[in-house]
Amino acid sequence: AEERLWENASGDESMRIARCRNRTVRVHRQLSQLRALFHRLEHRVATQLPGLSPPVQALAQKIDAFDNSVAGIHDRARL
Repeated sequence: AEERLWENASGDESMRIARCRNRTVRVHRQLSQLRALFHRLEHRVATQLPGLSPPVQALAQKIDAFDNSVAGIHDRARL
């Protein structure tokens, strides 16, 4: 669907927005996998290695925040 948007885009600004949307979709997919990994790790570390729990939680929160920012950029580009 994103590729079709590129084909139908007219003008430089529309192409830039279409590229932005495409990039945010790709980044979101990668971050979703990374988020899932860290959340699984967060639960394992909490029980097996409690000393590592705070740094893992902090990283998971940062990844969540970054993914939320990417989603916001995608939403604005869609509008």
